[in-house]
Amino acid sequence: WQNDTVYYNSDQSGNLQIWAYDTVSGEHRQITNHKEYDVKNPSQGPGAIVYENGGWLWVLDLKTEKSQRIVVSLHSDNPLTRPTIKSVGDGVRASSIAPDAQRVAFGARGDIFTVPAEKGNIRNLTRSPGIRERNPEWSPDGQYVAYLSDRSGEYEIWLSPADGQGEAKQLTKGSNTYKMRMAWSPDSKHLLLNDAAMYLYVVDAESGKIKKIDQSPTDEINGFDWSPNSGWVAYAKGEENGFRSIFLYEMETGKSHRVTSDFTDEGDPCFDEDGDYLFFTSGQHFNPTLGGFDLKPIWANMDGLYLVTLREDVKHPFPPESDEVEVKKEDSKEEDAEKSDDEDAEKDKEEEDIKAIEIDLEGIGERMVELGVGPGQFSGLEFASGKLFYISRPFTPGGSQGGPADHMAIKLFDMEEREEKTVMAGAFGFELSANGEKLLYRNM
Repeated sequence: WQNDTVYYNSDQSGNLQIWAYDTVSGEHRQITNHKEYDVKNPSQGPGAIVYENGGWLWVLDLKTEKSQRIVVSLHSDNPLTRPTIKSVGDGVRASSIAPDAQRVAFGARGDIFTVPAEKGNIRNLTRSPGIRERNPEWSPDGQYVAYLSDRSGEYEIWLSPADGQGEAKQLTKGSNTYKMRMAWSPDSKHLLLNDAAMYLYVVDAESGKIKKIDQSPTDEINGFDWSPNSGWVAYAKGEENGFRSIFLYEMETGKSHRVTSDFTDEGDPCFDEDGDYLFFTSGQHFNPTLGGFDLKPIWANMDGLYLVTLREDVKHPFPPESDEVEVKKEDSKEEDAEKSDDEDAEKDKEEEDIKAIEIDLEGIGERMVELGVGPGQFSGLEFASGKLFYISRPFTPGGSQGGPADHMAIKLFDMEEREEKTVMAGAFGFELSANGEKLLYRNM
């Protein structure tokens, strides 16, 4: 109420506006005329009314009956933007073990660090406040740590000398999508890279030249692995039906070849160290759990562990066994010498095979063999010293709230003993060193 006039809110003309009622003449008239938003929360002061419209404050001069928008500035001391020293131990998001396991590279709070196994200092390879670096990958020759950095505005691959001496080098440029993770080739000459556009690329570690391997129509290509001689790439590509299939990409020809069909879901391909086998998971176990009320089937623990032999002349990994009586013989020196020569020849042949791995592509999917492991949920396959390492995470009632961490474990399957063993219970991630002698793990 101001003098003889009462001001009030009304939407009789559409939006809520301020109107005036003259108590002398009895006339009603519209004062404000905001076309898009309502006038809200009017509050009268000396000679003026303050109100909100469209998120802004306005003041209505009652003498001129004109409104003006108020600009409010709030000045902060910005305590969260001040330079400060932070502990990053709890901020580790990614890691990569050095080829000899003497150090580990960590991505923490936007920087890349290397930490010694026992002796030495922690090194910050990037030292870049305001720039985020993530996902370090140590090269198998130990020379570089590759990582993703948004220094240029979008995530690109950078290479830093692993010892922290020298300048980092930007390897890729012109990114137009979110890069996800990388994997070095065993010869340290190339990197695999996948992105959010569902592509898989191979990147030259010297020139930065990028070549497309494949694109998935349904999901990111997250599972991939290099052959021991760096000549082949195995990867799990999404299909139109939502499953994934295993493919092989040949570096020399630039062609991809199908290994498995789209009838089942496969993932996490992994080569053995001699180039004889390709391991992967496959959802071929159909054992539904029925609910207690509506009898609705729950399809869980469908994965099994499988391999395909990469050549037709590779023997079956698990031939029939038979207990036989050993007949003792006295070995002569000549027989010992012949045995030693045969072992040396076999070792030379293995080294030659790694240098030039040949794959018989015809009928490769028909050479599939299941490992002696029960059904479950498996991921993170890696192979070393005749053993397949993997994460086992079987389905448990209650899902993520029912204590599945108690059932998660790093396990291995010994190819010679044909037996599954638990390496570490309660762990949910691991990485083998390039020499296959050490394992970096992450627990709950």
